[in-house]
Amino acid sequence: MEAGAQLIGRTVPIGCVALEITQRCNLDCTLCYLSESSQAIKDVPLEEVFRRIGDIASRYGEGTNVQITGGEPTLRPRAELVAIVERAVEAGLRPALFTNGVRASRALLAVLCGAGLREVAFHVDTTQQRKGYATERTLNGVRDECIARARGLPLAVYFNTTVHDGNFAELPALVRYFVNRSDAVRLASFQLQADTGRGVLRARGQLITPANVCAQISQGAGAALDFDAVRVGHACCNRYALALIANGRAHDALDERRFIARFRGRDRRATHRPAELAPLARLACAQRLADETRSSCRARQAAKAHVLRA
Repeated sequence: MEAGAQLIGRTVPIGCVALEITQRCNLDCTLCYLSESSQAIKDVPLEEVFRRIGDIASRYGEGTNVQITGGEPTLRPRAELVAIVERAVEAGLRPALFTNGVRASRALLAVLCGAGLREVAFHVDTTQQRKGYATERTLNGVRDECIARARGLPLAVYFNTTVHDGNFAELPALVRYFVNRSDAVRLASFQLQADTGRGVLRARGQLITPANVCAQISQGAGAALDFDAVRVGHACCNRYALALIANGRAHDALDERRFIARFRGRDRRATHRPAELAPLARLACAQRLADETRSSCRARQAAKAHVLRA
């Protein structure tokens, strides 16, 4: 990859590192990446989890997002889960809980927030074969419940959706669901079907490509979102778009092409002195004032940043 193609990881700590604390799960996803014997595998000992947290901090640096995942991490005893979050915070990391939500009660989320949890990502989709939920539309009731549990807590709420042949056509409607709840949902992640693990769904169909998924997301958002304005990793693996939701409508958050182009390819490392960053700050301030002048009505609207990722 060309050096200029990688932004996060060069300018700030790497976006995220997964910390698997169990392989046990209370669901059986048709696209699970774990093995057939994962339920019988003993949980990672707590001391080993702590060692890995220290390793993550030393390798990737302060502020790195550590995703506490599994299996289903909430199957660990509550005291251990709290201790893991606390240790991540002590190490200077930003802990996030990745859960299917079945055991992630509001009481548990509140306790974890007290320990320093910053983010919660709910995995809800049709691969989980939840009884009575045959479509993504019917699963919106489950998503609403997850949102309600986290509402009012100091948590960034994310949703993960596995994209496969069975739900590809539903993506635009699901994106509209997230747009309509942008006051509570900060990020929606759409992860393409992969032929791995014990999943019964194997090779993905021809429709399931990054380009097609991005098109479905833009259709659902009702806006032409730029999935190349922000680069994290390789474009064949990760593509991101940022949307501004105002009055129920989505807008591409980075549509000022000339302004964004000024920053592409620049290495804004944390080692830069304040004096070196001052021109960038002045440029951003000037652009913001110009935007407010051209579009004062929009500037006054109560808007919330909302990220759609594919």
